[in-house]
Amino acid sequence: HEDFGAKNIVLFNVHLETGGNLCGPVQILVAAFDPHNKISLVEFDSYVKPAYGAEWNQFTINVHGIEPSQQRIKDARQIEAVWHDLLEYFDRLLKGGKKGIILAWGGKACDVEWMFRITEETHLGVLKMPDNVPYFCDPRHVIHHYKGCKLCTEGMLGLGRAEMWCHITNNDRLGGAHSPIVDARAQQEILSDDRFLQFLDKPESIVSIDSVWEAKRKKRILQDAELKRPLPKGWTEDDTTW
Repeated sequence: HEDFGAKNIVLFNVHLETGGNLCGPVQILVAAFDPHNKISLVEFDSYVKPAYGAEWNQFTINVHGIEPSQQRIKDARQIEAVWHDLLEYFDRLLKGGKKGIILAWGGKACDVEWMFRITEETHLGVLKMPDNVPYFCDPRHVIHHYKGCKLCTEGMLGLGRAEMWCHITNNDRLGGAHSPIVDARAQQEILSDDRFLQFLDKPESIVSIDSVWEAKRKKRILQDAELKRPLPKGWTEDDTTW
């Protein structure tokens, strides 16, 4: 709240495309926005070359159209170099002690989940989250939670980013949806709407990245414990019924 009052906040609309769970990120796109002056800032856009031996999933390829044989992937750098540039990007836009908020539509389970996997699992101790971006916000949660928000519609939780963009702009469809740049800019247009911005600096709107990470670590611990739990009496590994 203090950072909002001091006009010290920059919003970062984050979108990651992946080649599937066994492939990892293939593109990282961030569109920055100054909520105090309501202006768009410079964007970050980089393709990522997956690690050697990565297994691409055809379903995800069909969604975003990025394929391993394309030149944009062949010419891309691996995640270590791209992440280094991403941290520098955050630093440039947060000079003077500003703080950043990562925004992702339903993002705890997708975009932010991948940021967790990168910094806490696949590259733990090598890559880290930016120190000056300590907060997270899910715009879909904000709109759904605050019933006074005039963007809240019936069936809100089922609405995707593209549908909400159409609702705000009175368009029938979002052309180019599932393209990272289109999706990130559409989300930026949603959050720049005064009907959304008035609810951004609220208790339920913003959480710390640390709290999101802690919840994910606890979930991993429970999942690991479940895998190691002895089978109930009467079960065998191949049984599906008692």
